[in-house]
Amino acid sequence: RIAVYDARERRTEGQAEFAWDVSDADLMPGEVLSFYAEAWDNDAVSGPKRGVSRTVTARFPTLAEIYNQVHQEEAGEAKTLDEAFNESVGLKEKVEAMTRELKRERDESVSWQKKEEIEQVLQKQEEVAQQLEQVAQELDQTMSKLEKNELANPEVLQKLAEVRRLMEDVATDEMKAAMDRLRKAMEQLNPQEIAEAAKNLKMSQEEFLKRLDRTIEMLKDVQRERRVDEMVKKMEALLEKQEALHDATKEATDDQMKSLSPEQEAARKDLDETVEKMDQLANEMK
Repeated sequence: RIAVYDARERRTEGQAEFAWDVSDADLMPGEVLSFYAEAWDNDAVSGPKRGVSRTVTARFPTLAEIYNQVHQEEAGEAKTLDEAFNESVGLKEKVEAMTRELKRERDESVSWQKKEEIEQVLQKQEEVAQQLEQVAQELDQTMSKLEKNELANPEVLQKLAEVRRLMEDVATDEMKAAMDRLRKAMEQLNPQEIAEAAKNLKMSQEEFLKRLDRTIEMLKDVQRERRVDEMVKKMEALLEKQEALHDATKEATDDQMKSLSPEQEAARKDLDETVEKMDQLANEMK
């Protein structure tokens, strides 16, 4: 019980924060906790009045739901990195084409259209770098979720941390310097200087692509390894459940058998689905 505000203050509304430790509730995955708040005023004339909030329901997610959420996050991270790689390939090709064109320029100046093309390439390259930063943040959240819910072994978490470190090294300082040099060359409007700066940027882009490709492959390898570990844990849990159901049927009455049969069927179905997913994962890893 906490005071919303000082009773000596004449107010009709108030707010208060309360950290509620629900660990004593021993919630199991899939279970629901319902709660509400009560408040009393300080009416000294006719007596305190009581107000009750609406009932709020909080549900503890099942392991399957947490796993599915992790799957979606992993798929999103891999997709974003693949898109960033493809975008970077296209940008490198554009820089190569512009470099060839600028070397053939006889004019002493650079057209406004060419300047716009170069600036668009630089902006796109910066957007790719921002995508990588976003994926790195998402990977941090995924790693935290895996560790908090004990969904991955220490070796997998260590490998994910290595992927996270690699992502920080993808966009090199040399590449950022090459982009700055190209922008400065554009200000001088000298085709030859711009061509030289674009050449340096192309070399930095090649190194960028190599590092990004290595990071993507390592991330996908670790994700597959984590999924194998997940499948093994699921298989062990399902086998334990089937064994427990089998033991329960030995001494069960006819009425108890009726209630156990659906559980046995559900456990058998879950086991078949897990075996099928393990086969699919094995084929992906070939």
